Amino acid sequence: MANLTPTYIEYNSNNFNLKDPDTQLQVEYDGNKCKILPFTKTKPIITMTYDTTIYITSNNIHHIYVVLQDKMKKNTINELSECTWDYTLWNVKISSDKKLPDWANILNCLLNLCENFNKPLDIKTLEESVLLNDKRGWGGERPREVYYKLGFPLYTPKTNKQLKLSERLFECPFPICRINPERKAIVSDTSIEMKCFTCGLKEGETNIFGNICNFEKGHFDPHINGGDVLSGNQCKWCNSFYKDKITWNAKTGKPTFNVYAILRDAPVDEVKKHLKTLGFTPEDLK
Repeated sequence: MANLTPTYIEYNSNNFNLKDPDTQLQVEYDGNKCKILPFTKTKPIITMTYDTTIYITSNNIHHIYVVLQDKMKKNTINELSECTWDYTLWNVKISSDKKLPDWANILNCLLNLCENFNKPLDIKTLEESVLLNDKRGWGGERPREVYYKLGFPLYTPKTNKQLKLSERLFECPFPICRINPERKAIVSDTSIEMKCFTCGLKEGETNIFGNICNFEKGHFDPHINGGDVLSGNQCKWCNSFYKDKITWNAKTGKPTFNVYAILRDAPVDEVKKHLKTLGFTPEDLK
């Protein structure tokens, strides 16, 4: 596709919710093949094909869909998702010479589900199919970012009440969910001393379990709750342990427990035992 004349595709905030929503894509066409510029092999490469009529390569997953909208003459991503697609002919592959980030591993799996779109998926099956770098797996922060940051409709029991605790649902291979691409973890600087806002350790100190304190940006109101941008310095251990189980008051430091998240991650036998202690009977839980 070298030495081809580039063409441009206009897009804006009305038809796509991107970080730079009022701009244009520069693309190169070679027959049915389209390369989105700028393009580099040092970043993950997304290749999307459909039958023999569509072949798109890019370093940006969202730009794939801007080109699809242009080819299908659709004004919005929702209209594009409602077109008649034969998903047995649909294929998306994200590749890299380096270790793929979790969002890419997740999308490599979800975007090629074919007949399993919009059907409940068992977490254990997903974990067996795709091993994530995040040790929390398919119940952790990375899968939630696919929804909140990338806009793909990956639902949990929190966002779809009809799902069981052990289930996830991927509605369709289009980023139809509204996202806030400008959302960042903004660390509060109200503390004079740099320390973990939950355990109090300073950078480089060792906790009682022998873990060295390395700061991460811990959201006071977790992603899964649609929390705001405010966050604080939190050690990796605390950030991994508390995840979405607690919402912290940024001013007072007081916690509010998210009971659903606690029950979700607790062993089933433990949940049943404590519910019985609280006086609940099997009939109450039906």
